Amino acid sequence: MSSTGKDSLLGNKILAGLLTAGIILWAANRIAGVVVSDESPKTPAIAITGLQTAAAPVASTAPAVSIDTLFATADVAKGQALVAQQCSACHTLAKGGASGVGPNLYGILGAKAFGAAGFTYSSAVASKAGKPWTPDSLSAWLQNPATFAPGTGMSFAGIKNDQSRANVIAYLNSNSDTPAKLP
Repeated sequence: MSSTGKDSLLGNKILAGLLTAGIILWAANRIAGVVVSDESPKTPAIAITGLQTAAAPVASTAPAVSIDTLFATADVAKGQALVAQQCSACHTLAKGGASGVGPNLYGILGAKAFGAAGFTYSSAVASKAGKPWTPDSLSAWLQNPATFAPGTGMSFAGIKNDQSRANVIAYLNSNSDTPAKLP
């Protein structure tokens, strides 16, 4: 401090602080450039449904591969893990379980589609209601609910991987009093 009571190095301290902040920002930018890829992913991590362009193409509800052929290699444990990760937030899976945001899924394969007692479905699924869930219809629903039943209240984007869908269907089939015989 000088004899006047003022810090004679205050300007130097401010300049050193700004210079240090600039160096830290530059170094963080360089490190981030190395750690984070500049390439955009092939598919978005989060699909936003409900946005349509004027000339949106109509996607097919049929799976690209027959789901029946994939049951030979279906892994029930992987299906259970995927259901726990992506479905259990809205659906219950226990026998006699109450519906959550979505209907209970216990014994769903072979049951009437959109017919769970005590659950109110959107009007968009009325044309699909009453028919039994088959492996093919369940696969088409799980692939893209909005394409299977346009206007559905289910906001799930779908399971695009055929083998993952087969795993989920195999698990849902096993989660029943009388599992159906899968092809």
